[in-house]
Amino acid sequence: MSIIRDGCIITLLSVLLFWGLQPHAACAEAPRVLLLHSYHPGYQWTDDITEAITSAFDQAERVDLRIEYLDTKRYATAEHFTELKHSLSLKYRYTRFAAIICVDNHALTFL
Repeated sequence: MSIIRDGCIITLLSVLLFWGLQPHAACAEAPRVLLLHSYHPGYQWTDDITEAITSAFDQAERVDLRIEYLDTKRYATAEHFTELKHSLSLKYRYTRFAAIICVDNHALTFL
């Protein structure tokens, strides 16, 4: 990962942590953040971004980070996206996120 991308990710996370998540500090539960990846774990690009984001959130007092992988390097059909939508809708139907971070085009389109 380049230094510029690292700087952008750290800047984004700083904004989320200090502006977006601080109002939740007084709540009993840690704010939930969803990290939505286009690709799969083990893919270098995905792993580098996950490492940068998790290390930034490790510095926060309390953040409940959830990570989902769309695996679109292997499966990018309309049927796959339909199944993902159904599955994630069921999984997170009672979950409210303080922020959603999507990584790459497929995750943004899906979102």
